[in-house]
Amino acid sequence: MKNKKALASMAAGLGLIGLAFAGPASADTNQGSTTALAGVGSDTSQDVVEGLAGILGGGTSIANYKATGSATINTRGSAACTFTRPNGSGNGLNALSAAIGGFAAFGSPGSLNGCVDFARSSSGGNPSTPPGGGTGKLTYVPFAVDAVTYAVLTVSNVPKNLNKADLFDTLANAKSLEDDHVAALEQVVGAFKAEFQPSGA
Repeated sequence: MKNKKALASMAAGLGLIGLAFAGPASADTNQGSTTALAGVGSDTSQDVVEGLAGILGGGTSIANYKATGSATINTRGSAACTFTRPNGSGNGLNALSAAIGGFAAFGSPGSLNGCVDFARSSSGGNPSTPPGGGTGKLTYVPFAVDAVTYAVLTVSNVPKNLNKADLFDTLANAKSLEDDHVAALEQVVGAFKAEFQPSGA
C-alpha cells in the first residue's frame, strides 16, 4: 500500500503530474477491483491512463475512474469506498489526500483509506483536504512533458522560426484584436436596440 501511495499524482504538459489527453467519457475500467490501483481526477489525462489500464498487468493493474459519468463511484466493491465521483485535478488530489490521511470525503460513509491510490492532475499545488501536499506525503510524477511546437502550411506567410516569446506575443495580439471586435459588435448591437427596440422592452 505504501508503494501505491507513492504514485500520488500525474501531470500533463509543462506542469507537474500527469497523463494527458481528453476524450469522451465511457465506463470506468476495472471498476470495483480490490487489487487494481484506483485512480481519479482530471479528464485531461484519463484517456492516456485508460490506454495504460488496458495493457499493464494484462489489463488488470489499473482501475481508471473517469472525471465524469455516474454521480458516485465504488472503487473497491464495498460500501466503504462509495463516494461522489471526483471531477478534475483538485478533486482528484483531495480524494487521494483523504485516502492517505484516512478521512471521510466526497460523501463517503467513512474513511477513504484504501479507496484511492493515485490522482490524475494537470496542475500542482497542495490539496485542500487533509493531510494535504505540504506534509510531504504526495509525490508528483512528471508525465507527457514533451516539447510543444507549432506547424504552418508550406505556402503560409507565417515564419517557420518563431520562438516562445514570439508565440506569446502573437497570442496576446490575437486576444487584443478579439476584444476590439467584441467591443465593436456590442456597440452595433446597442445602437440597433436603441433604434428599433420598443420603449420599455
